[in-house]
Amino acid sequence: MPHLRTIALVGYDGAQALDLVGPLEVFSMANTFAPRPVYEVLIASPSGGEIVTNSGLRLAGSIALDDLPETLDTVLVVGGHERGLRAMETNGSLDWLRARRDRTRRIGSVCTGALILAAAGLLDGRRATTHWGACEVLREFRPAVTVEPDAIFVADPPFYTSAGVTAGIDLCLSLVE
Repeated sequence: MPHLRTIALVGYDGAQALDLVGPLEVFSMANTFAPRPVYEVLIASPSGGEIVTNSGLRLAGSIALDDLPETLDTVLVVGGHERGLRAMETNGSLDWLRARRDRTRRIGSVCTGALILAAAGLLDGRRATTHWGACEVLREFRPAVTVEPDAIFVADPPFYTSAGVTAGIDLCLSLVE
């Protein structure tokens, strides 16, 4: 039997709701179809508490990044509005991601969450994708990243990036597979 894998879905105020809820549903449904649960899915944010998504959906009870377990199997950073993405640059999230780099099996992003991974320097020298409308932004922001604008998702282990919103679901299905 496989052991329980802890997945942290990292959101923030202004995050795209489906970027969080889509992956949550994939891993939750995988648990439903497995003989016993194989995933523990945690919703996290820089300071914990409530996340107000870009659509106004309020998700209560997120865990602060610093309070997450030391051992995580997978971290997925979600995309969202520009203001929320920019806030991630100044709230300690980039340092937290850098510190998790060598002790997390998989680090990935959904949609424009790739910009956060790029800002942390995690995608330098690697292939990545993001929402089609942000591919040029990613290319200009971090020239060391090889942007693949036509991919649904890109696996360049230990980093995984997906294109627009629902492509995050495809990425998570691949991770479960």
